[in-house]
Amino acid sequence: MLFKDNVVSDYPAGSVADVNGIELPQNNSIDVTIEHNTFLASAGGGEYWEHWVIKDNSFQISAPPSGKRHGVCLQGYDIVFEGNTLTSTASMDYLYTDFSTAPNPYKWLFGAQKIRDNRFSSAAGASAVRIYSPDTEFSGNVVVSGPEQHALLVTISGRPHEDIPRSEVKAVNLITNNTLHCAVKSASGGVLLSGPSLEGIAFRGNSLVGHNSSVHGVWIQSDVHDGAYTAPAVDDNRYEGFKTPVFYAPRRVEEKPKNASP
Repeated sequence: MLFKDNVVSDYPAGSVADVNGIELPQNNSIDVTIEHNTFLASAGGGEYWEHWVIKDNSFQISAPPSGKRHGVCLQGYDIVFEGNTLTSTASMDYLYTDFSTAPNPYKWLFGAQKIRDNRFSSAAGASAVRIYSPDTEFSGNVVVSGPEQHALLVTISGRPHEDIPRSEVKAVNLITNNTLHCAVKSASGGVLLSGPSLEGIAFRGNSLVGHNSSVHGVWIQSDVHDGAYTAPAVDDNRYEGFKTPVFYAPRRVEEKPKNASP
């Protein structure tokens, strides 16, 4: 499927926003290209995408009356999201990559996403970019987040792993050469790295700029097992305007044995 050179507007007013945005093809859609379109409303798709290219589009996002919080939602496997511009006036996660809706037999259908050379800007709160999908590359992007907003949140969690001990969840996420502007005065940082598989995260070569007395640049919420904690590779980044560039916040995890009763 090819969807190219279109303008999709919220006209008459509310006709798109009132139903929570534009629902792109979903439910096992394969080999789809969304290119050079303008979306004047929220957009996204549901479960089990595969082999999608979403390139050179403009998303101008405002919150629907229902209060749903996702601007553009990517739920699938092998997705290229490149060269897009997302502008949000709403308090929402305006790029959300997730696999938590998948039942366990389908968990392998999520991840392996490439999010490259996009521009994200928001005038409102909540998290800017939220990456829950494993084995994802986030590189060359510019994120200008709103007040008290994470510029980037990365964690591996969700129902696909509910029957797997956290220490056994394995994923790789590469976050390189991005420019991240944020104004976070409270804990948790402009960038929050958390969850299992922290040792599989490489956060490298990024520029972080704090505004309005930001406290922490990168907040690392590390799981502690038997007195030891895992850590991502955080190096060769540039920090400006933060009280603390990198802050580690260990989190003790008590795990049940594999066949333990609930």
